[in-house]
Amino acid sequence: MKKKKNAIRNQNKKPSEAMFYYFCAFLESDGDVYPLLLTKDELKRAKRRAEKNKEDVPSSFLVFQYIDGTLKKVNSESLDQA
Repeated sequence: MKKKKNAIRNQNKKPSEAMFYYFCAFLESDGDVYPLLLTKDELKRAKRRAEKNKEDVPSSFLVFQYIDGTLKKVNSESLDQA
């Protein structure tokens, strides 16, 4: 199976698990960082939840993009709100 853009291959995949994951991290207000591996369906579900509950989405936040070993800060205003 072809690697998907920005996806991480599941190295020790069991038959019922996803072939790929998408990495993101959650930063708590106390500074604790929680690495997350989400399936494409989990990302879609979270996106739909945020779209449905726009009043609960913070008006300002930081976004960092990690591609090919480089970490880059992305302004939240520049994100696609699609």
